[in-house]
Amino acid sequence: MSHRLGARVLSAAALIATMPLAVIAPAQAAAAQSPSPQVSTVRQPIDRATCAATIRDLRAGASLLSKEDQAALATVTDSDCWIVSSSTITAAPLLVAAQPMAAAATTCRGFWKDLNWNIGPVTIWSTHVNVGMCWDGTKAWRNWGPDCSITAVPVYGAAVTWCGVYNNNNWHTEPGLNGYTYPFQVPWQHRSIYMRYDVYGNGTVSSPWGGG
Repeated sequence: MSHRLGARVLSAAALIATMPLAVIAPAQAAAAQSPSPQVSTVRQPIDRATCAATIRDLRAGASLLSKEDQAALATVTDSDCWIVSSSTITAAPLLVAAQPMAAAATTCRGFWKDLNWNIGPVTIWSTHVNVGMCWDGTKAWRNWGPDCSITAVPVYGAAVTWCGVYNNNNWHTEPGLNGYTYPFQVPWQHRSIYMRYDVYGNGTVSSPWGGG
């Protein structure tokens, strides 16, 4: 599958899908005990050429950074760049309700997931996709959101170009965003970035993944 990449908007409203939302009536819903927040972190290296180019941008715009970030970036090398994913599953009550047309009970949860591009101890930019999803054993669908944003250090601008749930209302769905970042000194040099995570019809959810 090909992901069209493309997000200085440091916060952008989601482009909401047009399919009808599943409504769980209070009389139908049985609220289970509120689960503890589940947080996970995964990291992967960024290729050295991309890392080196980013370090050059940061050093060229170093006067825009805090003294702490300047000091931290003074000694980094092209092997010090990482994409770090972070996920939190809602601590709100889990709602389970039977749908007349569904083969199984419907489960709905909220997900707050981030993907950070780090150089040494400094987060250069972060993508954020928050969404409520439901599933019934055969498919998954959007319940609320998604809300998407990109935040960046002052050297960079950023914009969200797409925010949604790819393949919504199917067995395998992908909440996510497309966007880009650019150094303020050369604003025409866009770097495409994207973020996704998987939500399946049986409730399996992956850590966020992406690139750029």
